[in-house]
Amino acid sequence: MVSTAGGEATSPARLAAHWPKHAGTISTLKPGVLLLLNFLQCNQIPYGTLTLESAPVLADLVQALHEFNLKPQINLVDTSPIHAIHQAVSQLAIHNQAHVLGVFDQGDWLIAAKHCQLNTVGIIEGSRMIGLSQPAWTNLPAGQKKRLAQLARRRLIQLEVENPLMNAQALFLLIRQLKQLEVRA
Repeated sequence: MVSTAGGEATSPARLAAHWPKHAGTISTLKPGVLLLLNFLQCNQIPYGTLTLESAPVLADLVQALHEFNLKPQINLVDTSPIHAIHQAVSQLAIHNQAHVLGVFDQGDWLIAAKHCQLNTVGIIEGSRMIGLSQPAWTNLPAGQKKRLAQLARRRLIQLEVENPLMNAQALFLLIRQLKQLEVRA
């Protein structure tokens, strides 16, 4: 959940109801993503959106995020995950790619992030590696979710992903831990 300018807490589903033009994009956001992006922005941690989708799809996502005053520093559409990642790291002026978390839910992006020497994070819940949309994942029986999550985790381990995480909430906790380590160093 993220607070809107009026102080009203909202979810992607409620946001989609308020801004129907962006309903398709917003409803695909995984639970916790808006809270995570808000945390990154409030803590001045740069983030960006990268996609192989069309420019209009990216523009729709960026506009939807702007409705929450979330403004990614980088928004790239590219035909190659490796090229998109290199370009994003370059635009963010990051000199050590190991300080970048590459958060993806698809194998090709995770492979590209490993190639670019990013610290990789694979999201399991609602992952495209599982092949289900977030709403379809949400409606699965617990036993099926567990089985599919185990398969996705095994695939992430095969890809040598450093941080296979269940969901965006777990990513939020990881970033908070890393932020604390940064302060201590």
